[in-house]
Amino acid sequence: MSDLKSESISEFNFKQYQELRQNLIAATNEERQMERYVLLACGIFYSWLASQTAAQKAFVVFASLLPPVIVLLAVIRVIALSNGIKATAEYLRELESQIYAGAPVTYGGPWGWESFIHTNRVYEYAAKFERSQRVFWGLVLVLTTLAALAFLYLKN
Repeated sequence: MSDLKSESISEFNFKQYQELRQNLIAATNEERQMERYVLLACGIFYSWLASQTAAQKAFVVFASLLPPVIVLLAVIRVIALSNGIKATAEYLRELESQIYAGAPVTYGGPWGWESFIHTNRVYEYAAKFERSQRVFWGLVLVLTTLAALAFLYLKN
Protein backbone atom coordinates (compact mmCIF):
# COMPACT_ATOMS: atom_id res chain seq x y z
CA MET A 1 0.00 0.00 0.00
CA SER A 2 2.76 2.45 0.89
CA ASP A 3 4.52 1.65 -2.40
CA LEU A 4 1.39 2.65 -4.31
CA LYS A 5 1.18 5.93 -2.42
CA SER A 6 4.88 6.58 -2.85
CA GLU A 7 4.68 5.87 -6.59
CA SER A 8 1.60 8.07 -7.09
CA ILE A 9 3.22 10.90 -5.10
CA SER A 10 6.34 10.64 -7.24
CA GLU A 11 4.24 10.65 -10.39
CA PHE A 12 2.27 13.64 -9.14
CA ASN A 13 5.47 15.51 -8.27
CA PHE A 14 6.92 14.80 -11.70
CA LYS A 15 3.77 15.99 -13.51
CA GLN A 16 3.59 19.04 -11.28
CA TYR A 17 7.24 19.76 -12.03
CA GLN A 18 6.61 19.60 -15.78
CA GLU A 19 3.63 21.95 -15.53
CA LEU A 20 5.43 24.44 -13.33
CA ARG A 21 8.44 24.46 -15.69
CA GLN A 22 6.06 25.34 -18.52
CA ASN A 23 4.54 28.12 -16.39
CA LEU A 24 8.03 29.41 -15.62
CA ILE A 25 8.95 29.46 -19.29
CA ALA A 26 5.66 31.23 -20.15
CA ALA A 27 6.27 33.91 -17.48
CA THR A 28 9.82 34.46 -18.73
CA ASN A 29 8.54 34.75 -22.30
CA GLU A 30 5.94 37.27 -21.15
CA GLU A 31 8.71 39.37 -19.59
CA ARG A 32 10.66 39.35 -22.87
CA GLN A 33 7.55 40.27 -24.86
CA MET A 34 6.79 43.11 -22.48
CA GLU A 35 10.30 44.50 -22.93
CA ARG A 36 9.94 44.39 -26.70
CA TYR A 37 6.42 45.83 -26.86
CA VAL A 38 7.05 48.65 -24.38
CA LEU A 39 10.11 49.78 -26.35
CA LEU A 40 8.17 49.55 -29.59
CA ALA A 41 5.18 51.45 -28.18
CA CYS A 42 7.36 54.23 -26.74
CA GLY A 43 9.29 54.54 -30.01
CA ILE A 44 6.13 54.75 -32.09
CA PHE A 45 4.50 57.14 -29.67
CA TYR A 46 7.46 59.54 -29.52
CA SER A 47 7.86 59.38 -33.31
CA TRP A 48 4.23 60.36 -33.70
CA LEU A 49 4.55 63.10 -31.09
CA ALA A 50 7.63 64.51 -32.83
CA SER A 51 5.67 64.76 -36.09
CA GLN A 52 2.92 66.88 -34.51
CA THR A 53 3.44 70.54 -35.31
CA ALA A 54 0.55 72.39 -33.71
CA ALA A 55 -0.80 71.05 -30.49
CA GLN A 56 -2.38 72.47 -27.39
CA LYS A 57 -0.22 72.67 -24.29
CA ALA A 58 -2.46 70.34 -22.26
CA PHE A 59 -2.31 67.73 -25.03
CA VAL A 60 1.50 67.91 -25.23
CA VAL A 61 1.82 67.53 -21.46
CA PHE A 62 -0.51 64.53 -21.42
CA ALA A 63 1.01 62.95 -24.52
CA SER A 64 4.60 63.46 -23.34
CA LEU A 65 4.00 61.85 -19.98
CA LEU A 66 2.12 58.83 -21.33
CA PRO A 67 5.19 56.69 -22.24
CA PRO A 68 6.78 56.96 -18.75
CA VAL A 69 3.43 55.95 -17.26
CA ILE A 70 3.30 52.95 -19.61
CA VAL A 71 6.84 52.02 -18.58
CA LEU A 72 5.98 52.38 -14.89
CA LEU A 73 2.98 50.08 -15.32
CA ALA A 74 5.17 47.58 -17.16
CA VAL A 75 7.72 47.72 -14.33
CA ILE A 76 4.98 46.92 -11.82
CA ARG A 77 3.91 43.96 -13.95
CA VAL A 78 7.49 42.73 -14.34
CA ILE A 79 8.01 42.89 -10.57
CA ALA A 80 4.90 40.77 -10.10
CA LEU A 81 6.08 38.29 -12.74
CA SER A 82 9.56 38.15 -11.19
CA ASN A 83 8.13 37.45 -7.75
CA GLY A 84 6.03 34.65 -9.22
CA ILE A 85 9.05 33.26 -11.05
CA LYS A 86 11.12 33.28 -7.85
CA ALA A 87 8.39 31.48 -5.91
CA THR A 88 7.93 28.91 -8.68
CA ALA A 89 11.69 28.36 -8.97
CA GLU A 90 11.97 27.82 -5.23
CA TYR A 91 9.15 25.28 -5.31
CA LEU A 92 10.73 23.55 -8.33
CA ARG A 93 13.96 23.18 -6.34
CA GLU A 94 11.93 21.45 -3.64
CA LEU A 95 10.37 19.14 -6.21
CA GLU A 96 13.78 18.42 -7.72
CA SER A 97 15.08 17.38 -4.33
CA GLN A 98 12.06 15.08 -3.92
CA ILE A 99 12.42 13.64 -7.42
CA TYR A 100 16.14 12.98 -6.95
CA ALA A 101 15.78 11.74 -3.38
CA GLY A 102 15.48 8.18 -4.66
CA ALA A 103 18.55 8.45 -6.90
CA PRO A 104 21.33 5.94 -6.31
CA VAL A 105 24.06 7.09 -3.93
CA THR A 106 26.57 6.80 -6.78
CA TYR A 107 24.62 9.29 -8.93
CA GLY A 108 26.83 12.33 -9.40
CA GLY A 109 24.90 14.19 -12.06
CA PRO A 110 22.93 17.40 -11.78
CA TRP A 111 19.82 17.55 -9.62
CA GLY A 112 17.79 19.71 -11.96
CA TRP A 113 18.17 23.09 -13.60
CA GLU A 114 16.67 25.19 -10.81
CA SER A 115 18.89 23.53 -8.21
CA PHE A 116 21.91 23.98 -10.46
CA ILE A 117 21.45 27.70 -11.10
CA HIS A 118 20.61 28.33 -7.45
CA THR A 119 23.59 26.51 -5.96
CA ASN A 120 26.26 27.18 -8.61
CA ARG A 121 27.94 30.40 -7.50
CA VAL A 122 30.33 30.46 -10.48
CA TYR A 123 27.61 31.41 -12.95
CA GLU A 124 25.37 33.46 -10.63
CA TYR A 125 22.78 33.11 -13.36
CA ALA A 126 19.73 34.26 -11.43
CA ALA A 127 21.49 37.24 -9.84
CA LYS A 128 22.92 38.42 -13.17
CA PHE A 129 19.54 38.03 -14.85
CA GLU A 130 17.84 40.02 -12.11
CA ARG A 131 20.47 42.79 -12.24
CA SER A 132 20.22 43.07 -16.02
CA GLN A 133 16.45 43.32 -15.73
CA ARG A 134 16.72 46.12 -13.16
CA VAL A 135 19.22 48.01 -15.32
CA PHE A 136 17.05 47.61 -18.43
CA TRP A 137 13.82 48.85 -16.82
CA GLY A 138 15.63 51.59 -14.89
CA LEU A 139 17.19 52.90 -18.11
CA VAL A 140 13.91 52.72 -20.01
CA LEU A 141 12.12 54.62 -17.24
CA VAL A 142 14.83 57.29 -17.01
CA LEU A 143 15.10 57.68 -20.79
CA THR A 144 11.35 57.94 -21.36
CA THR A 145 11.11 60.48 -18.54
CA LEU A 146 13.95 62.51 -20.10
CA ALA A 147 12.28 62.25 -23.49
CA ALA A 148 9.01 63.47 -21.96
CA LEU A 149 10.77 66.44 -20.41
CA ALA A 150 12.52 67.18 -23.71
CA PHE A 151 9.21 67.15 -25.57
CA LEU A 152 7.66 69.42 -22.95
CA TYR A 153 10.55 71.85 -23.33
CA LEU A 154 10.69 71.73 -27.13
CA LYS A 155 6.95 71.89 -27.78
CA ASN A 156 6.34 74.88 -25.49
